[in-house]
Amino acid sequence: EAFQIAIALIFGYRSEVDVSTMDAFRNTGTIHVLSVSGLHVSLVFLLLSYLLKILDRIKYGKLIRCVLIFIVIWGYVILTGMSPPIMRAGIMISFFIVSIISKRRQIAVNTLLASALFILLLAPPYLFDVGFQLSYAAILGILLLFPILKDLWCPSNRWLKLPVEYCYVSIAAQLFTLPFALYYFGQFPLYFLFANLFIALPSTIIMYLGILLAAIPIDILSAILGYLLDPIILFSVDGLRFIPQLPM
Repeated sequence: EAFQIAIALIFGYRSEVDVSTMDAFRNTGTIHVLSVSGLHVSLVFLLLSYLLKILDRIKYGKLIRCVLIFIVIWGYVILTGMSPPIMRAGIMISFFIVSIISKRRQIAVNTLLASALFILLLAPPYLFDVGFQLSYAAILGILLLFPILKDLWCPSNRWLKLPVEYCYVSIAAQLFTLPFALYYFGQFPLYFLFANLFIALPSTIIMYLGILLAAIPIDILSAILGYLLDPIILFSVDGLRFIPQLPM
């Protein structure tokens, strides 16, 4: 079970995940964790940026770093099946990389809409794809509503600031996807905020450990990473299965 969830979370292959597990993610509003999307690509991007930052010390180091990140990101996009969410993320990060190289200021909404334009030019039917609509509605909500919520109130304490900002991101995404969720699925996950806070840290740990497990071909290290991943994944799923049992 842990293997099936890891494959879904890291590479987006959900065909082997059993129905009860899918329902646990769907009913708690955390199905996006199993859909390889901007979150996953961003984690890969941040990891590569940190690991390759040492290249900035050499001549043309920043250019080399950006090119390497671009190649790896698009390799990951292709590996995970080039679905609309990850295509959007790949194109957005590509725009961001180009802006770094050309030293141009990036406007997030413009980049988002440009990525949508490119995807629809390549595959117009995606306009009517539920995943495409939900994906862009969620990101648009985060870009437009999150800054407003953050301006209303945000704690100065950094340990409190992180969970509050994550709550704002979740609220913004859920509000903008609410019309689609009601229309297509006829349901709204009441405990989405609690569920997203619960899954945030474990899913990030699973993602990084899973990438290492997939990339390192050394048996002993693979075994250690596997033993670490197994209980974290099963704990996360058991927690998500418990939440739908709560009242209302």
